[in-house]
Amino acid sequence: MCSLWDSLRADTREGKRLFSSVQTGIQTSTKENPQNAKQKTIITKSLYSVRSNIYANTWQSESVQPRMPRPLNTTEQTPLPNENRTQTKYVYDIEVEDNHNFFADSLLVSNCIYWDEANHTPRDEELYTAILFTISTTKGKVLISSTPWNTDAVFYKIFHHKDYGDFARSHVTWRESMAPHGPLDRETLEKIRRQFGADPWRWKREMEAEWAEDETAWLSQALITKCIATEKTLGQELKLFRFERSYRKLNLYAGLDLGRVKDYSVLTVVEEVKGRFFLRHVKIFPLETSYASVIGYVKTLQDRWGGFCKLRVDSTNQDYVVEDMKNSDVENVEGVHFTLPRKQEMATLLKQRMVNNRFWYPYFTWAKPYRSEWVTELNVERFELRKDGSIAFNHPQGTHDDVWWATALALYATVEMTEEPYVGLIPK
Repeated sequence: MCSLWDSLRADTREGKRLFSSVQTGIQTSTKENPQNAKQKTIITKSLYSVRSNIYANTWQSESVQPRMPRPLNTTEQTPLPNENRTQTKYVYDIEVEDNHNFFADSLLVSNCIYWDEANHTPRDEELYTAILFTISTTKGKVLISSTPWNTDAVFYKIFHHKDYGDFARSHVTWRESMAPHGPLDRETLEKIRRQFGADPWRWKREMEAEWAEDETAWLSQALITKCIATEKTLGQELKLFRFERSYRKLNLYAGLDLGRVKDYSVLTVVEEVKGRFFLRHVKIFPLETSYASVIGYVKTLQDRWGGFCKLRVDSTNQDYVVEDMKNSDVENVEGVHFTLPRKQEMATLLKQRMVNNRFWYPYFTWAKPYRSEWVTELNVERFELRKDGSIAFNHPQGTHDDVWWATALALYATVEMTEEPYVGLIPK
């Protein structure tokens, strides 16, 4: 976890990280008399960090009297409609004594820029530049935090590079987050340790707050981050489609990876828009969900969203599921056997779509049926180059690759499936 500018210091009290409110010089333009400004409630927070992320610990509300807004030395020039003239308006910086939070148009704002999960932000250089000049001109402060991810990012440079040596830094691991000074108890810690046992790189990132990447990961952290859709990267914010909503006249493709007892059944839906593919829906079914329930869910989406151009299903050792789906009037469904060459073909297509900026998705997390996040699921699959030149895929024990393969199936549904080459021995 990093905090910018050496005037912003982290104070440790009883093992917790306490951060004071600091002035950032937020500029607000108003036509009203500044003396009419009203201050309602100020909220202060006590913060501590786990996995180098900031979590709210306690909230305390208190009523205070505001300091009147003061005009800055700068003014704002705005053009008047249909006229070759401009009007000058004063721009005000609002300060509140002892605390720099205030209400503006019924919204609580703060004289402090907080950038969370900075290491997962696409095109972070541009955002950092905007923050840098804003803070420099207003003499404000900014707080940055993140779980370590890729090393070709601003957050990594801030934490390690000598050119950023004037920034205050704070590194919080699981050790500083143990009870009674933090939220982590011994039982939970051991549970996490067991779950991450086969993936030491994940433990190092999530619990030690260190940069670590397994070189055998099929999709790199930098590539995964690059494809997160934002206004900066894509020109729009992507939103996932909701199950209960109706959508029509869309080019939708779906992938269904089937599991039941140890693995999850996962449905992923992508939309094709002018040669690019946008993630629109991810459904992770609880363990032991019957295939009949999964088929019913797919059939409902098909009818509600106007159908799928193609639906590819993992039919390895379960061809009957595809037949059941066809008998249930699920259209354009096609089974895929997960042989080694076929998996390599699907994984390669997934990576190519991302490298060529043709697969985009929002950043999101989920809590059920297990707690995870989209970018972590994309980073889970490992590969191994065999002596015969083929590529074998696997995932660390305690993790799940069902979301990964459902996504690969959905993108694979956008291309024609060729016949798999037959490999055999010719007797002498």
